[in-house]
Amino acid sequence: MKFLFAVLLLLPLSWAVKFELPAQEVQCFDEELPGDLLVTGTFKAPKLYNQDLEILIFGPGDTTILKQSQTVSERFAFTSQVAGDHRICFRNRVFSNQGTSLAGTMIVELQMRMGSFAVDYEEIATKEGLKGPVDVEIRRMVDSVNDLHADLIYMRGREETMRNTNESTNSRVMGFSVLSIFILISMGIWQILYLRRYFLSRHIGGVGN
Repeated sequence: MKFLFAVLLLLPLSWAVKFELPAQEVQCFDEELPGDLLVTGTFKAPKLYNQDLEILIFGPGDTTILKQSQTVSERFAFTSQVAGDHRICFRNRVFSNQGTSLAGTMIVELQMRMGSFAVDYEEIATKEGLKGPVDVEIRRMVDSVNDLHADLIYMRGREETMRNTNESTNSRVMGFSVLSIFILISMGIWQILYLRRYFLSRHIGGVGN
């Protein structure tokens, strides 16, 4: 299995990628997502005989969020329940009655949108009775600000977690250093006392003889 890791410091709200996927192989993208984030997208590849493109999405802890075939739908959507690394995988599936040597490589196109970019504002305008493009744009801006605020809270939480981890590590290192110094001092004192007793015993023995 091959993995393509997308390690990003700032969460992009929309991105696209195009890649080759040989028969019976899997290629994955790792994306770090905050909790309660809407993600929508499309995936497609030219249809090949006796082959199918399959998408699999896993949340933190390898929990399965979505498993879907291109033959069912080229659109997908999910909401991240827990913050953390999410893995989006694609598999070029070859049906059992066809050998892999006869199967072809797929050219996969993936498009993803997140947060406010994933929302269908035309549908919201119809449901909520928004009047005119100005109201829709204001709603879009409010959602974008909320997304930014949520991202900042998530990043601050990660920073706090990393700081606590660093402080805990520093405390353990300090404790280990103090313990090492104590052991070295104790061993030095023991060696001095042992050598003192040894030489005293040798001296006393020599005088007696």
